[in-house]
Amino acid sequence: MRTTRTTAAAVLISGLALLVGACSGSDSEGASTTAEQKTATTTTTTTTTTTKDEDEDASSSGSTMSDDEFAMAVNDISQEIGATGGDTCGLLEVLQTMGAADLPDPSTPAQVEAAVGLVAELYTGIANSAPPEYAAEGATIAAAMVDLEAQAAAQDYDPEWFNGAEFDPFGSVEVTAALTTFATAATESCTTGTTTSIAG
Repeated sequence: MRTTRTTAAAVLISGLALLVGACSGSDSEGASTTAEQKTATTTTTTTTTTTKDEDEDASSSGSTMSDDEFAMAVNDISQEIGATGGDTCGLLEVLQTMGAADLPDPSTPAQVEAAVGLVAELYTGIANSAPPEYAAEGATIAAAMVDLEAQAAAQDYDPEWFNGAEFDPFGSVEVTAALTTFATAATESCTTGTTTSIAG
């Protein structure tokens, strides 16, 4: 039996292939990629498949942080998010650094709550930075984060749920499309230096 394992850091960057990958190809071919292809790319990028034994071994040794240590690590990233002042380019830059975030899989409900809160904070900030012409995409991303927090609460912040295959806040075609559409425009703006910060 094979299971899917997603680390806390991977969850934070699970939209990175959409938000940043969309800008790596600036031609029209990249813009015409189907939502299904983008979803498949994201899944491949953000998950690692292991055997059940490997998964159990990782679970037993993956987290070396206490709840307080985990909360402090999350708080450090949260401060980086706050320091952007809601600027789209700054938020994307924080997102790009998430690959280096040394966050283990949450192993307690308190850690899951902190991790989910951080994911929601970052992507809600990105959603709220959308200019008026991308208000619909921003609203879709923000709504996905509200749903994520509600799901987490309904699951009592269960670590098995968070680290399992069912947890995928960016898996729907609608959210994928919103991320990629906004990402293409945002990255172009950040590259040319013409972006403006518009807090929701």
